[in-house]
Amino acid sequence: MKPMITLLTDFGLKDTYIGQMKGVIGSICPEVKVVDITHEVPAQDIAYGGYLLCDAMEAFPRGTIHVVVVDPGVGSERKAIAVKFELGYLIGPDNGIFTEVINRYGAETIIELDQPDYWFGESKTFHGRDIFAPASAHLACGVMLRDMGTTLNDLVKLNLPELIVHDQILTGHIVMIDHFGNMLSNIRRDEYENWLEEYEGELLVRGEDTRLHGICKTFADVSEGAAVAYFGSSARLEIGVRNRNAAQELDGGIGDIVIIEKINQ
Repeated sequence: MKPMITLLTDFGLKDTYIGQMKGVIGSICPEVKVVDITHEVPAQDIAYGGYLLCDAMEAFPRGTIHVVVVDPGVGSERKAIAVKFELGYLIGPDNGIFTEVINRYGAETIIELDQPDYWFGESKTFHGRDIFAPASAHLACGVMLRDMGTTLNDLVKLNLPELIVHDQILTGHIVMIDHFGNMLSNIRRDEYENWLEEYEGELLVRGEDTRLHGICKTFADVSEGAAVAYFGSSARLEIGVRNRNAAQELDGGIGDIVIIEKINQ
């Protein structure tokens, strides 16, 4: 069975870009299944695209080839790369888009896609169609990664907000806001549980602006219009407002601080 290919971009659906990428993939490897993760990454927002990619990883079978195009530097000196990692392969620009994934899963092999024999064309503005899509199709149809380019020792990484851990305080940041207005942080469930131990948490969102006591399991644990903290499907700590847009209701945004303080039982 051929490995699956996924596409994640900031292209939107108005233009023909996604269709052209799928056309190139299909012309090289017609049997492969292509799945759209999303094409609504905020335009040119590399960090946001990386978070979305990382959160989608474990929904796909091992060996999946993830093509990611959020590429404001297309046509510049930035490299086109392919990465083999624990769960499969990553293909896209070397601009930091893979930082969150590599931080979480590591990288086994990094290749610069510098062999034109495996390109579709040489456009300076559409590497999604001309380099990344054909590379994914060739890989899915059995071409070895090493045959498509030159081995690299490292890749570009973004300086993403770090989780700050102290004995009594866990500090993170809002890194995404979803379609419903829920605010997703960089605090993951496993990190929270390792830190929490025998304590329960009191959650402070954006310093003293909003105070929530404890972390709930779901929106249904609070009344309509009430703010709620919970671990969502991505295992990130999220701040929501039941049946409302939390970002609007709480005047929140990306970069806002999330603080959890321990309270002795």
